[in-house]
Amino acid sequence: MLVALVTHAFGRKTVLLASNGLVLASSCLLIGGDSWPLLFLGRVCIGIVAGIAAGVVPMYFADLAPTALRGAVGTAHQLSITMGTFVAQLLTTPSLELVGSDTRWRYTFAVPLICSAIECAILPTCPESPAYLYRMGGSTAALRKLVELHTAGSISDHIDSMRAEHTFALSESGFTMAELFSAPHLRRRLLVGVVLLLSMQLSGVDAILYYSTMVFRGMGLHDPQLSTTVLGLVNVGFTLLSICLMDKAGRRTLLLLSWALMFFCYVALTFSYICATYSLLPAHMMHSMAVVSTAGVLMAFAIGPGCIAWFVIAEIFPLYARDVVLALGVAMNWLINALVALVFPTLHAALGPFTFVVFALFTFGFGCFSYAYVPETRHKTPLEINAEFGE
Repeated sequence: MLVALVTHAFGRKTVLLASNGLVLASSCLLIGGDSWPLLFLGRVCIGIVAGIAAGVVPMYFADLAPTALRGAVGTAHQLSITMGTFVAQLLTTPSLELVGSDTRWRYTFAVPLICSAIECAILPTCPESPAYLYRMGGSTAALRKLVELHTAGSISDHIDSMRAEHTFALSESGFTMAELFSAPHLRRRLLVGVVLLLSMQLSGVDAILYYSTMVFRGMGLHDPQLSTTVLGLVNVGFTLLSICLMDKAGRRTLLLLSWALMFFCYVALTFSYICATYSLLPAHMMHSMAVVSTAGVLMAFAIGPGCIAWFVIAEIFPLYARDVVLALGVAMNWLINALVALVFPTLHAALGPFTFVVFALFTFGFGCFSYAYVPETRHKTPLEINAEFGE
């Protein structure tokens, strides 16, 4: 909630710039820390930065992007996450002999410093959110910025939407978390947003990213960590593909396709794991099938919930509610992420080769929900999205 209040007061661009101070503190602590309290503090600092970025960046992109390019611009956020994950995996894979050793692991934390320096050089040249400018300086300030970013038709749609939503917001004494949950006209949006947030974590992708090396090692793969790094590269590749598809195929179409692919890939992964565990089929065949199936899960996630969930949430909520939704989303995202990370080893120990049946059931359920409740938002203005929800 604190992030939402600060973002509301100072704007998304300012908050993102300020977060680089925490990146600097974190890198210094993790590179030079010689005790566990210092290392722990460094992890806390970078965790706060991750929480800020996860909520603020997709909202900032949604505010800036013209209607016709909203999907491609929004997907850039997920692309940066997948690229960061792959770089970390690449650097720390022991067999590649980069910095994945007991003596060189601290050099990994120089990467955030480099990224922070790039952001500090580029972000000041980027525009502030038109929604923030409208709130602070009125329609003239927002219009000047929209002219630089949008076509004439898109400018008109955005100004009309901001004017209507700002008028509503002025009739409220500030929009709070309690009002978000009690507002009748936002209940369906809230249901869609919460389920989309849950789907990102409960789909099992984080379990794969965190524990695929452990699972591959249990199946007997020769270099399980290198296999995990290859999966990271696959994730980046298909996130790039999703940028091309997002504004052509539509959000809802890609979401439904991804849930179906994830379900079948989890079934194939479970089959290969069972056969490898009980020696039902040749091990080398099952190892290959397990890696391909896991790559399929990441591929499907990359073109579906991984790139869609955050910016669809930004699209479906009106401006006056976005900062509160940001706070709720970041808190939920990291809490469920921590839950999956903590529970998965116990789940794996209890279910063994049947572990991924749980995630297959989750993806099937999320697919049914998306079919029933998630609207298509491609190329739609905020006012048209309001109409989708009966307003």
